[in-house]
Amino acid sequence: MEKYVELIVGAVAAMIIMILHELPKSIAYLVMSEKQIKENSKILKLWNYIDPVGVLFAVVSYAPFSKPYMYRVNKRRTNAVLGMVGFLILFLIYFGGILILRSQFGGFEGLQKLEELGVSYRLVVGLFLYYFCIMSFGMVMVNLFPVSTFDMGLLIAAKSPSKYLGIIENDNKIKLILIFVLIFEIIRLEAGFLTQYFLTL
Repeated sequence: MEKYVELIVGAVAAMIIMILHELPKSIAYLVMSEKQIKENSKILKLWNYIDPVGVLFAVVSYAPFSKPYMYRVNKRRTNAVLGMVGFLILFLIYFGGILILRSQFGGFEGLQKLEELGVSYRLVVGLFLYYFCIMSFGMVMVNLFPVSTFDMGLLIAAKSPSKYLGIIENDNKIKLILIFVLIFEIIRLEAGFLTQYFLTL
């Protein structure tokens, strides 16, 4: 029973992170492009940001990835802002969650004690925040890969359009490397270690 609860909590946390990661970028894109949100109502359909494969990798490897709004960016500055907003949101989620877990749940030791007591409302909330943290950092690591639609891809597009064309041409190879990283649980181990470190400081 506890395993099912954990899987559901993890999946919900991943989907919310996906929305929180992509929605501010989409709004920033519309603002900078001087477009109306009403005319681009797709941007408010939050389920469009949820990638089922990304949810699966989130639960298995703590490494979610979302479906971005399909930007048509011509200005380098817009690409730079979108990439920075993406990373900034993920870091805010991560450290905000860490602060709440430390102050309200007693950090890592407090969560372990809650687990010993069995499933309860407080444990579910604590697990949600834990997954919220660890998966947001996992998404930071995923977005460091220079995939064309990821945050690093947007930053590369801002710096050098010619290099961005290069990563578009090698998109499948980069994604293959990312899949191997996920299979070998490198992101899972790094995100788990760092989160446990911050929760036990």
